[in-house]
Amino acid sequence: MASRQLLLAALVVSSLAAVELCRAIPFNESDLASEQALWNLYERWRVHHKVHRHHSEKRHRFGIFKDNVHFIHRHNKHGRHPYRLRLNHFGDIDHKEFRSTFASSRINDLRREEPRAPAVPGFMYDGLVAGGYIRMQRGVGDGGLCGIAMEASFPVKTSPNPVPKPRRALISRDSSSHSQ
Repeated sequence: MASRQLLLAALVVSSLAAVELCRAIPFNESDLASEQALWNLYERWRVHHKVHRHHSEKRHRFGIFKDNVHFIHRHNKHGRHPYRLRLNHFGDIDHKEFRSTFASSRINDLRREEPRAPAVPGFMYDGLVAGGYIRMQRGVGDGGLCGIAMEASFPVKTSPNPVPKPRRALISRDSSSHSQ
């Protein structure tokens, strides 16, 4: 029984590793040899990950892409770490842009920028919407800018008389606690 579970676990891990390898773009020393070789790698990366950039933005993004590729190459070449980096779909995003989009909570910024939708007459949870307990879901595909707390939606869906939670319970992360 234990060997069967071990075999199943190994199969799952190897499947996940294979999927991740398929999503990353391999590159070698020859791809870093010249500016043209790097541009060809960038175009290959864009096609593979279906990244569409406006022509005026491509040069700027290519510069960021070059820096990221060289960083990945140096990291893997030194071999000081037990893991290797791969070129994934974040290849032309710099560190600051990545952190601001995918590694921070900007709930307060979103609430200030967007006008509140008018209340629907007769909506049974009208008080909760006005209090800010039900929020729209944003960018969940990459884990960025998620504006809904799952634990808050569970009582709304399952209880005939939901007990609203305080707003502090709905915020899972605070952007001021993240340091560089």
